[in-house]
Amino acid sequence: MKNIRERFVLILLTFFVVSGVYAARERNYIYLFDCTKSMIGHGGTPVVWEPAKKYMQSDIERYSPGTTIHGIPFQERSLSTHTFQREDMDWGKIEKDLEDYVYNVTYTNICGALSAAEKYIDTNKDNYVYLLTDGVHNIKGESTANVAKKLQELCGKYKNTRFYYVVLTEGAIDQTIRDVVNQCSSEF
Repeated sequence: MKNIRERFVLILLTFFVVSGVYAARERNYIYLFDCTKSMIGHGGTPVVWEPAKKYMQSDIERYSPGTTIHGIPFQERSLSTHTFQREDMDWGKIEKDLEDYVYNVTYTNICGALSAAEKYIDTNKDNYVYLLTDGVHNIKGESTANVAKKLQELCGKYKNTRFYYVVLTEGAIDQTIRDVVNQCSSEF
């Protein structure tokens, strides 16, 4: 009788361990990377280009194999997206594309970048969206109020999704955006 009980307990423990392993959700990381010329110090702005690239590269390198990553460079529009599994990252190719983009003088379309990120959100995974920018949304006829509205729309819209507004310079965010982010439990 004791042997049967021990086997049952062992089988039950194995079930819980195996269930826990399979219950872990996959992760999906989406990086929105500002490639406007201000990132390299154009127009007297602080130079944040190299540190921002190094941050993104080292952040991606720390993820486990099998993690899905989307890198979306943006200017006045979203540019070619790099989608890959962590183990397949070709940083040289990504960096070359970023370098090709940054020397163009364009506007900064943060709303467009956030909309582009939505296409890559996978509701079956835990999603982490990082917006890295040194500037403000300056598409003609729009303002940071448009960004605040977009962030309000995204707040809680996607289950298991977190948005991180990475401010690379003090001028990259205003109080309106801070207020919206501070009021949303899925935005930081």
